[in-house]
This record gives sequence, C-alpha cells and structure tokens, in this order.
Amino acid sequence: MLSKNNSKILLIVLLVLVALFLIKKYTDHSDSTIINEIVTVDTAQIDKIVIYPPKGATQIVLEKKENNWKVKSKNEEHVADKRKIKSILADMLRLNPISVVGTEKSQWKKFEVDDSLSTRVKLMKNDKVKADVLLGKFNFIQAQNAQPNPYQRRPQGEMISYVRPYNDVNTYSVEGMIRMNFSADADNYRDKTFVKADQSAINKIDFNYGNSGNFTLTKEKKYWKIDHEPVDSATVVRYLRYLSRTSGSKIVHNFDQNRYKQIGTINIGSTNGKPVTLTAFADSSNYVVHSSQNPDTYFDGNAAKLFDKFFVGKDYFFKKKEKKNKK
Repeated sequence: MLSKNNSKILLIVLLVLVALFLIKKYTDHSDSTIINEIVTVDTAQIDKIVIYPPKGATQIVLEKKENNWKVKSKNEEHVADKRKIKSILADMLRLNPISVVGTEKSQWKKFEVDDSLSTRVKLMKNDKVKADVLLGKFNFIQAQNAQPNPYQRRPQGEMISYVRPYNDVNTYSVEGMIRMNFSADADNYRDKTFVKADQSAINKIDFNYGNSGNFTLTKEKKYWKIDHEPVDSATVVRYLRYLSRTSGSKIVHNFDQNRYKQIGTINIGSTNGKPVTLTAFADSSNYVVHSSQNPDTYFDGNAAKLFDKFFVGKDYFFKKKEKKNKK
C-alpha cells in the first residue's frame, strides 16, 4: 500500500516538474533569459564594416587597406576618418542589453529593427561576418520618481536604443542613441582634414595671390615678420592655431577645374621637412579650397568661412591702429 502511494506521489511530482518546465519555456520571457553581450568580437581584427541605411538607401562600405581605412559608396572610394571608425567600433562593443523588450517577429516594426526601418551593421574579417546587428529607434525613458530629491535635483531619465542581432528573434534595449553614429551619407565617414600641421615647427608661410599680392610671413629667431617688419603676435598665434588643425565641413563632389579659376596658394614651410600647400579656386560667387594633405578632397570655401580664415591679406597680420577722435 505504501509502495503504491509513493509511486503516485512520484508521478504527481514528475508531472508538476514537467508542467513547470513547459510553462517556463513557452511563457517566461523575463530578464533572466537575457544575453550578456550582443557583439563579442575583437574589433582590432575587423577589416570591413558594411552599413545598410534604412529605407533602401545606398549601402556604405568601410574597408581597411594596408592599415588605412577607405569609405566606398556609389562607385566612389575615399580616405575614411579613422576617428569615426574607432567611434563606430566602440559603439558596437557597448551594445550591452538592459532588457528584452520584444520576443516576436511581429514586434520588429514597432522597435524599427526589421530590414526596412533599421540600420543594419555588419562587422567582418577576411569577408567573413563576425557580427550582424540591426539598430532600431531610440527612446527617452522618464525617471520613475519625477519628484526632486532633498537637494532639489530632479531625477534624470535615460536614452535607450532598440537593437536585434540579425539571427535573433528577440529585440533588446541598450543604453544611448546608437543609430545616431551611423549616417546614411557617405561624406560623414570621410576624412575631412583640411590642414594639420605642427604649429611649433612652422617657420615660413608664403602667400601667393598673383603679381601684386604676394608676401611671406617668416619667423626670424623668436619673432614673426613680413619684409623684416614685426607683425602682431596675437594674430599670428591665432592663424597658426588654424593651421594646427582645421577640418572642412562641406565636400565638393566632381570638382571641375575648368569651371573655377585658381586665385591663390599658401605654402607652409616647417623645420620637420613636411611642407603643406593650400590652394583656392573661385567662380563668380563661390570659393573652393584644397589641401595637399587631403589630395582627393575639395571643400566648399564659403562653408564655415574656410576661405576667409586662411586666404588673408598682408594687412591681416598688422595690428590695426585705432583712430583718435578729433576734438
């Protein structure tokens, strides 16, 4: 009799355990099932990044060639911004899930992690996909306690993004506005360096604007001079700061030198033996500028006043004398 009772009890316990297992498997989607990381690759080994912008925009390929990154789109290839590449790879490693927000394919559009609405990013090595992630929309989550604390500081909310590994049905939330760093415009991945020189090594700058507008700014011992006449030191410091690092903001595509007239060059000499030449072109209303440091890129000289900042006249370097008011 006892044996029969024990058998019944064991059978009941077994059925309960099976039921609990099935319930957990098919109904439990709590954060206890969340993955720890979405991207687990060694980004130092990545040599290609393929970006598929949403809504059918042209794909962008960032590829490492002989330790230099290139950006390719629409049959064009240009030097890529290494800082941008570094930022992208760092963003991919920061995709640490906070929670599972969706567990079904029908929810993908809601979080913009389907093929048409997402920004899809592939990380590759030797043409083999090492990570494949769909970046969805981002959202601001208001702090649960909106009341100020005793120090009158209101609790801060947080920005989150929704992402999905390509071969995963689940959608996850992560910190930050990840998709903001992935533009659909290939120009945003290009190296936009206009000039980058060692400010302390510059010792001579030749300005060539034609027969009547040429002059040379020369460093004689510790002082800068034009035709052996001292110039305003504060103005020179400001100009050298521009030469130390300035980027262009708007790229000119398909530049046609037949349309523009070359109106000036600036030759920057330095003690480190690395001269730089800046060239300006103009038509009736626009300026285009070019740097020997970024040979395949031409910039709009009007944007951010890039032309006015560099192609200055001789008077620019002399301190303007204040006019005295007549009594």
